[in-house]
Amino acid sequence: MLPRLYKALAASGCWMVNCRRSGRRVLEYSFDIELHAAIQLYCGLAQAGVEMTELSHRALTGLCVLQRHEQMQRGCRGLTPRVVSVRLRMSFVDAEEEMGVAAVIAASA
Repeated sequence: MLPRLYKALAASGCWMVNCRRSGRRVLEYSFDIELHAAIQLYCGLAQAGVEMTELSHRALTGLCVLQRHEQMQRGCRGLTPRVVSVRLRMSFVDAEEEMGVAAVIAASA
């Protein structure tokens, strides 16, 4: 799971700010990403097999909508790309209990 996640983060151009482990089953990543890569991040996380909460889907969808509006405005003016801070908290479960990895995403522009 983690190698696929790292590939998705690298493919979307993320740069890691912090990584910490909370207990045996929880990892939390803080990273920055340019707003124009929000869609690549969203798709990459889904492709990596990360199961996201409804709140996480909303946060990523919000970034994608914001990216789209900014992209339309950048066509009119020379705006510099915006950097977004993202926090990804992943909870791993035992294979016997349930398959998958639950993740919660929080993002701020």
